[in-house]
Amino acid sequence: MIAVHEHGPGSRNDTGRLWLSFGVTAVRSPGTAHYHAVEAKETIGSGRRIGPRVFAAGDLIDGARVYYSSGRPVTSDDELRRELDKAQALGHDLVKTYVRLPYALQRKAIEGAHGRGLRATSHYLFGPLVLGGDGSEHIGGTSRYGRRQKETHLGHSYQDVTGPLARSGMSFAPTLGLSGLGLSTVRAGLYRYAEWAVDDPRLTGLMSAAEYEEFRAGVEAALAKEPVSEIAFVKRHVASRASSRTWRWSRATR
Repeated sequence: MIAVHEHGPGSRNDTGRLWLSFGVTAVRSPGTAHYHAVEAKETIGSGRRIGPRVFAAGDLIDGARVYYSSGRPVTSDDELRRELDKAQALGHDLVKTYVRLPYALQRKAIEGAHGRGLRATSHYLFGPLVLGGDGSEHIGGTSRYGRRQKETHLGHSYQDVTGPLARSGMSFAPTLGLSGLGLSTVRAGLYRYAEWAVDDPRLTGLMSAAEYEEFRAGVEAALAKEPVSEIAFVKRHVASRASSRTWRWSRATR
C-alpha cells in the first residue's frame, strides 16, 4: 500500500514504524525540505531507520512571494534552472510547483523536470493540464485565485473538472476532507468512524503521547455529537473522486 500524499516522513523513527504497521510500504511526499528528503531516503535505504520506501520532491518551486517557508522563490529562468538542477543532483523523484509560480515559468518547470527525468505535480489542474503536468494534488487545497479550482466551497466537483481530469491521464491525490471547511473541522467527519482505532496497540505504542491524546479526544468528541456538516462534506469529496474514476473507466471500456 502506498501513502500518496504525505509531507514527511519526519524525523521520528516511530512514524515509519506506524506506517508499516498499517501495511504502508511506500510514501510519496510531494514537497519536503530538500535535505530532510535526502536524509529520510538514505537512512531508510541503509537500514538505520525503519520505515516505508520514500519517493519525494524537495523544496516547493514557488513565485516571488512564497506561500510556505519550504518554498523557493523563483522569478527568472536562471533561478528555475538552478532549482531543477538541485532537485536532480539531490536525487529527488519529482518536482512540486506551487501556487504563486507564474504560468510562463510553470511551463518551463514542467519541461525542465521532464528533461531531467523527473515528474511534475502541483495543486492546480487547468494550467498544468495544458502545460504537460503529470499530476494534481488535492480536490481543494491552497490556491492564489481566491477560490478553489476543483471544487465549490461546499465540496462539490462537477463534470467540467472530473471529465478533463480523467481524460488527461494525470495522477490525482484527492486527500479526502483536506479543504473546504478546514482540516481541523473536517477531521471530525473522519473521526466519527474511527472508534475502532482508539485502543489499537499500533497507535498507543507508536504515536507520541500528545498525538494519541489529540486523536482520542477528537474521536470522543465526534462520537458525542455527530458532525453532520463535516460528514456530508467528506461524502461529497468521495462522490467527486468516484465520478472521476467512473468516467475514466467508462472511456477505457468503450
